[in-house]
Amino acid sequence: MSTLSTAAAERRVFAEFCAAGLWPGLGRTLADALPAAGIISPADVTLDALAALPKVTARRASRLLSSFVAAGPLLELCALLLDAGVDVRWAARAQAHLGADAARQLRDDPWALLRLPGIDVNTADRFARQCLPGVTPDDPRRLAGLVCWALARRAREGHTVAGVAEIGAEIAPYRVADATAAVTAADDAGMVVVHDDEPPRLALARFAQAEESVAESVARLLATAEVISGSPDELTGELARLDPEQRAAVQHGLRGGVSVLTGGPGTGKSRTVAAVVALAERAGKVVELAAPTGRAAKRLEELCGAPASTIHRLLGAQGRRDEDSEAVRSTFARGEDWPLDADVVVVDEASMLDVELADALLSACPDGAHLVLVGDPAQLPSIGPGRVLGDVIDSGLVPTTELRTLYRQAEGGTIARLAT
Repeated sequence: MSTLSTAAAERRVFAEFCAAGLWPGLGRTLADALPAAGIISPADVTLDALAALPKVTARRASRLLSSFVAAGPLLELCALLLDAGVDVRWAARAQAHLGADAARQLRDDPWALLRLPGIDVNTADRFARQCLPGVTPDDPRRLAGLVCWALARRAREGHTVAGVAEIGAEIAPYRVADATAAVTAADDAGMVVVHDDEPPRLALARFAQAEESVAESVARLLATAEVISGSPDELTGELARLDPEQRAAVQHGLRGGVSVLTGGPGTGKSRTVAAVVALAERAGKVVELAAPTGRAAKRLEELCGAPASTIHRLLGAQGRRDEDSEAVRSTFARGEDWPLDADVVVVDEASMLDVELADALLSACPDGAHLVLVGDPAQLPSIGPGRVLGDVIDSGLVPTTELRTLYRQAEGGTIARLAT
């Protein structure tokens, strides 16, 4: 495909690029003033020309020139998309999802466009025909792209796996005669993992890898944690204020590498967590408190009387990028190579943990650490794909305590009693 091949094409792409707000620092008013200043193509963007614009100082002109040069990959993407009749406003999202070399990726595999939430199959096919004249519907890249597109749609609904037959039925209307060939193409490209279940299921590779890593981390923590003990007087005094179920939860948290505390509202989860924190700190252990959201972290901090943070902050969240779903995907400073400086990690509202965030969290827990997951699987769902807390409980491998006694409004609480 020829891009920016004529002066007219260059001017058109440049105009669309500016109108779409893809030039950082160039507002609407200044964009409208460009033609009058003779800036109608990339070649016209010079320091002198920018400095001649109304109310533009030499310093601002320099910043505009620098930001224009930095936005070069976006301009190239605009040319690719515009030639295929695709709105250039998708350029910024394509770069965010595919990276700085998005244009090269799209030339090599036009159906990578399907990784952008909101792009439909017909648009991707039209784009592919423009990039690769003569391409056929059974192109392996197309088949693999459609399988991943269907799985990504499931991921946005919270699912990490889907049946091969279900995915085949979903992509069949798009001129896919052989679902097996499509799955094979995606598997060969390393884009999916096929599970030998009955019936067979498949998952996007990133989610399959995250689930496997979570399982390995749970096994590692269970195998390496040692019992946290304090003086008999301390243990007796702290545990005396708890009921038998709550005491069991505290003991699981202090003894095992991974434990779960669950139960409905008003059953004393907060009191139990506070006891775990108090006893661990008295034993000289470093405790980290975290939750998926800022609001939940603040509440945890108030209940335990100790600092708490979001999981993202605890792990040192850095860049954000997502290729296959609308959920935020972060990279983290803390992890296997730089684990947390903690002996005990308590995570509240753990039902909100999706599989990738859980993977990042568990990978950052050092050998010997104790991880206490607190939450109710029946309450807040995970932020992204996966049902981590429920799966951990269902595995039967992790000590789990469910608090059943309702303390909040215990005396005369009609609504609470009827809800149990």
